[in-house]
Amino acid sequence: MYPALERHSLLSEALDIRPREIIALSGAGGKTSLMFQLAGEIAAHSVVLTTTTTKIAVPDPSQSPCCVLTRDDPQWELHSRIRLQELRHITLAHHRFGDTKLKGHEGEEMEELLRRELAPYILIEADGARQKPLKAPRHDEPLIPRQTTLVVGMIGWDVLGKELAEPNVHRAEIFRRTLGLAGDRLEVTADIIARWAAHPAGLGKNVPAGARFVAFLNKCDLEAHREEAGRLASAIVCSPGSSCRHVVVGSIRQKFFLSVRDAGCHLS
Repeated sequence: MYPALERHSLLSEALDIRPREIIALSGAGGKTSLMFQLAGEIAAHSVVLTTTTTKIAVPDPSQSPCCVLTRDDPQWELHSRIRLQELRHITLAHHRFGDTKLKGHEGEEMEELLRRELAPYILIEADGARQKPLKAPRHDEPLIPRQTTLVVGMIGWDVLGKELAEPNVHRAEIFRRTLGLAGDRLEVTADIIARWAAHPAGLGKNVPAGARFVAFLNKCDLEAHREEAGRLASAIVCSPGSSCRHVVVGSIRQKFFLSVRDAGCHLS
């Protein structure tokens, strides 16, 4: 039999957030919403920095009370530390471009930033998906720093039943090639979602050695969605050879979270 799902009132509990975490968010289907929801929970008891290795929208004050841009501020580190102590949560990026976007740090720049230990909790959006619910990473993606302790890979459950094509899946051809899918007008099925979550070159790609990995099936807004996604989550963690042993099912918008972990599956 499959392990039971556990209900959580907090996202941080569902993800099993531990002291002094560096958390990278990859995949698609709500990374930015998850980052700021989680930051808000952490800021209630600690200090948290949100940032990115790619691009994010400029947060509004309800998401993050302050942005510090390293390119524009020669004293960005001092100002970051001061604002973190005052506000408990800030967003750090390299520069602003256009009216709505922030560009982050990547590679050695991000790793140097992390070595400065600006905050006990650092949340990093490490993947771009062009607001689609499912995404296949390019060869050099996701951009996850080596110091990361937890990777959360996301899938938007609202992709279920839609065509496996670019309007719904970012880099759909790479996605199909990775799973060996052939045929015209394929639909995204629960089995395809499960295979992507469990595949080492899929949702869990580029997880650093020693980091934990959690798959998050987001946008399960209806009870029927939660039941189907919950059964799928249990199957994923119990699948032989799966690279995913912890799955969260829920809705960030509705603040509803279920989790399941492989605690010794017994299949019959």
